[in-house]
Amino acid sequence: MNIAADRKVVPEFVQRNFNVPEVARTLGSLLREGPPRETQLTAFPELINQLAGTVVPAADKAAQAVIQWSEGKFPKTIE
Repeated sequence: MNIAADRKVVPEFVQRNFNVPEVARTLGSLLREGPPRETQLTAFPELINQLAGTVVPAADKAAQAVIQWSEGKFPKTIE
């Protein structure tokens, strides 16, 4: 999420930062009203739209390929 947002949206716990006190402190800040919580609540809808965009679901792509195949069309790629 942070990479897609090009800013820190969610906390990252890597190696030594992944410990009980650090996770508890961060979780506490997300459960209370304040900037860390607001950052996530604001960023998530934007990121979901950005990441989902107009992407065709994989199941729809697969169904389209099957239909084309059944009609005798053999697509090289599925768009």
